[in-house]
Order: sequence, then structure tokens, then C-alpha cells
Amino acid sequence: MGPEHSVTTDTAGKLDLLIMLGDAGLAFPEQLLGAVREAVAMDLITLGLSLAGVERVIVSTNRASFMERLSSLPVLVIPDEPGEDFHFGRHLRHVLQAAGITRNQRVLYMGGGAAPLITQSQFQTLVDTLRDNPQALVTNNLYSSDLVGFTAGWLEEVEPPARDNDLAWKLAEMGKHEVLQPPRSAGTSFDIDTITDVLILKLCRERLHPHTRAVMDGAPVDASHITRVLGVLKDPHKTLLLVGRISADVWHTLRRRAACQVHVISEERGMRASGRLSRGEVRSLVGYYADTQGFAGLFSYLAQIADAVILDSRVLFAHLGHWPSDADRCYADLGQPEHIEDNVIRELIAAALAAPIPIAMGGHSLLSGGLLALLESMGL
Repeated sequence: MGPEHSVTTDTAGKLDLLIMLGDAGLAFPEQLLGAVREAVAMDLITLGLSLAGVERVIVSTNRASFMERLSSLPVLVIPDEPGEDFHFGRHLRHVLQAAGITRNQRVLYMGGGAAPLITQSQFQTLVDTLRDNPQALVTNNLYSSDLVGFTAGWLEEVEPPARDNDLAWKLAEMGKHEVLQPPRSAGTSFDIDTITDVLILKLCRERLHPHTRAVMDGAPVDASHITRVLGVLKDPHKTLLLVGRISADVWHTLRRRAACQVHVISEERGMRASGRLSRGEVRSLVGYYADTQGFAGLFSYLAQIADAVILDSRVLFAHLGHWPSDADRCYADLGQPEHIEDNVIRELIAAALAAPIPIAMGGHSLLSGGLLALLESMGL
């Protein structure tokens, strides 16, 4: 028996939980987003340490406050290399090697803001599914993954993705592995990617794990416009319009559970993973209307056809050719145009705030896991 065969025998069936958490920017909403993600990661680690079948919990981070909190826990911490431009896929390879994870070993990767509403039972089912199906790729979203279960060696067979949201898509492109997705729910689908997700979390207090709840109780954010959208969801005489990267599953869920009428303009799903965003090929029907009628004209017309709008602003940003900085994006989600430096984005957000109906704007999560979280928070 050669050395390679010995390694395979020793590591077969082992599963490590890997969590990555980066540092946050300096602007207030970026700091808040960082604090919430850190709290979510602490809750994931606490849950992960209690799960059957998890060999080790490994954390990769460059966040000093997080490393200090982890010092008393049975967690393997791998600090990020200082001074290097971050590339997710290459860094993931480095972490797997640094942690001594061998090619045939199973790994459950989760971003630091992933699954803030996951239950212990849902988490255990993910781990069991990954262990019981050694040839399967397990993910919550093939097009924009926040958690991915895979065999470590598969990463050597693909071009490493620049962002974790593309990891599942890259691995699935190999065409070698069955893709398994857990039943769609807020627990497995919702993650904290933007400030809008933090606002949604504010409305789900009773479901929060302890570290996240402690941070959210002190978070100075206003979610009243989202609360107004929820009022439309419960009214059979009202109409809700969804615009952006909306899956058939989410539309089907709304048709079954929301009391209101639901209109959908679904566009540009997979714009990141397919490369259309990086190639400047994103095109939006709503964006075209804004091009011809201006932002005030766009929201005036939307108010004629709906009583509330949930809008995927990232598709609109891409169509407009104005992808904002992290700080501008956070201020846009908070509805604070006075702090936004990009003139076009500032004008867009000011027009949305002036609309006669509530306009909730955010990223992909707002129209997927975030929407499920809102429905579940209302008992719908």
C-alpha cells in the first residue's frame, strides 16, 4: 500500500466545516455589515461545533476582533496573508492546503454571513447529505452560492472563481457530479450580503441566534419601508411588483403564500456566474425605461401598476454602467442618498425615496432568501 492510498483510507468520510470572514470598510454601514456578519459567523461556529459528523471547524479571516473572540474555542484559525489582493478561489486553495485537507476529503464551505436563520436541524441535514452522498455537490444556490459542500480535490480541476458566489457554478460546470440542493427555506437560502439583508434581519428577531440577536438589538437602522411592503403582501386588494433576478421557485412560493397580486419582471439571473456582468452585457427592461423616461418617470409609472415594488438594484446598476463602491452601495440600501458619491446612483435612490409607493431595493438575496425570510416572519 503506497503513501497516496494510505492518505485516501485515513481521510475517507471526514468532513470539515470551513468559514471565511473578511474585514469591513470604514464607512458606518460597512462597519455595521461587518459586525453583523461576525455575529452570524460566531453563531455558525457554535452550531457547527455541536453537529455530528463535523471533524473540525476551520476559520479563515483577516478580522482582528474575530480572531480574538475565537481564541478560546476549539477552532483552527488560519489568518489571511497580509498585503495580498484577495482572490476567493486561490485563497480557498491556500486554506485547504494550510489546514491539511487532502484531495478526497469533504468540505462544507460557508461565507461569514451565510445562513443567519438556519436551524440546528437544517444544519445537521446539510452535513448528513454531504457525508451520505460523496459524489454529490451540495449547495443552497447553484447560480449564487453562499454554502457549498464538495470534495477538496475537485477545486484543482476548475479555474478558481474570484467570488464565493460562483463556486458552486464552477464546480457544477465539470458536469461530473450530481447537484443536491436543500429544500428552499429562509434557513438555507438567506444570507447577509448587503445592508438590505440587515434590515430584513431586523424584522426576524425571534429567529435569531444569540450573537446575531445581540448585535441586531443595538443596530440603528430603519426598516420601515420594508414593513410597508409587508403590508401589501397581506392585502388581497393590493399588487406587489418584483423586478430582477427572480427564480421560478420564489415566484411559485409567492403565488401560494402571499395574499396580494404578484407581478414579476424576471431578468438577468446568473449575470455574475455567466460572466455577463464582467463583460458589460447586462440589459434590463426597467433600466431601458429609466434611460428613456428618467428615474422620476420610472418610479411614477411603477406606482401606476403596483402598490409596492421590490427591486434588484444590482441589475439596474449594471444596466446603467454605474457599479457603485461598497460604501455607496450600502448607503443606497439604507436609503441615504446624501452620503452617496456617485451622482447617478444618488439620483436613482433619491427618486425611489420620493416615489408615492414603498420601493425596497437591494441585491439578489432580497428577491430570494430575504423574501422567504419576510414571508416566514409574517407566518405566510
